[in-house]
This record gives sequence, C-alpha cells and structure tokens, in this order.
Amino acid sequence: MGSRKVVIHYYLHSGASDNKTRYDKTRIKNLSRGNDAPRRNNNCQAMEGYIMTDTKHNMPKLDKEVATNISNYSHNKVTGDKLEHSMVATMQAAGFVWTDCISPKSAGSTATEETFTFLKDAIAAGFPKGVQELCNMTSKAAGDKQVDGRNRSYWSRQPNSIVAAIGRALKIKEEIDAEIASGKAGKDTKTRTPEMMVRDALADCVKRIKNAETFEFDHKDMTLDELIGSLNMFIKHIG
Repeated sequence: MGSRKVVIHYYLHSGASDNKTRYDKTRIKNLSRGNDAPRRNNNCQAMEGYIMTDTKHNMPKLDKEVATNISNYSHNKVTGDKLEHSMVATMQAAGFVWTDCISPKSAGSTATEETFTFLKDAIAAGFPKGVQELCNMTSKAAGDKQVDGRNRSYWSRQPNSIVAAIGRALKIKEEIDAEIASGKAGKDTKTRTPEMMVRDALADCVKRIKNAETFEFDHKDMTLDELIGSLNMFIKHIG
C-alpha cells in the first residue's frame, strides 16, 4: 500500500475589537487529489503545518464472516428496494398520497386519526415478537430490557420514523409520476431525475435558511429575502 500525505490548513482570525485569536475553520485535504492552497484576506493568517505521512494501513481480512455480513446486507438491500416499490404501488392503488403519512396533528397532513393509526399498526405488525409488550411497559419497568438488541426507546420511535420514510417514498414516486405526465421525464423513469434532485436540494436550502435563528452570508449585493427569492426562482425554472 502506498503512502499518502495529508496537509492540515489552520485558519486563524484575529479579532479586531477584542484582540483575541480564534480558530475559525480547519480543512483537511488529501494531496493525492490535488492541492488546496489556503485563501488569505486582511484579517486572516494562514498557517500550513503538520505534514503527516500515512504509511500504516493493514490489509483488511478477507474472511468468511466479513463476506457473509456483506452478502446479508446486499440481499436485504435489494429485497428492501423491491418491497418498497411494491408497497408504494399498492398504497397508491388504494388511494394513499404522501401527505397521508403526516400526523393529523401537523400542518399539511391529509391523514385522519384512523388512517394514521392504521399505518402505525401495520408497521408494528412487522416488528419482532416481544416489541409490543416492551413498548407497553413504563420506562422504569422496561429498564435495560431489549428485543433484537434494541431497547424500549428505540422501538417506541420506530412507528413514526417508518411512517415518515413511507411518506418520503410515496412523495418521490408522486414527483416521478408528475414528471412523466408533464413530459419532462420518460415513461420508463424509475428514479428521480437530476432536475428533481437539484430542486429538492434548493428547497431544502430555503427551508434551512428560513428555520435558522441566524444565517450569515455576504449581504453586500442582496438581502436575505432576495437570496431566498433567487433560490425559489431557480426552483421554479429548473426542469
């Protein structure tokens, strides 16, 4: 195994008002992929140091235990993907939409209490034996008890977590169906297009900015509202 060099760039900013120096950012760059020279500005001192040579990397064990675990994961992943496609198709045929997977107590939900309970009960039915009994215990009574190597806290969170995952799967399928219907994607499209993924990423950026208590950026050329407006414009025109 060849050695590789890694360089750590330390960025130190001197406080103009309090004469304090603080660490602002540390970047680590693998030099085998190219140089990454530190940028400098008036109040920034760049210090390049600690060149490290990684010469010790033992060959991993290529044994049966590792291979078996990889094979099991591969099998479950492929089977899980197939089951997800089947589940989504069945739910759509039954009239479910992704907003049915939002709690009826939350904004944007189209679920009723009956619908949401149905989903969580169906999910819980797939859990290992003993989970329901464990979840019905008080936290004190459950103590350190586990089912399938997981405690009460883990299993109690799973129904809502899996409902949300089902909702995401339905939403993605609905987006793909809409792209096909509009002619923006081929009829055999099975996965999200690059345009869909970029729109989702930009929408997530907008959401994070709006939900942030503070958000710092270079506002010389535009306000925060103008930044959000620009991102929404890109979302509208992509695809």
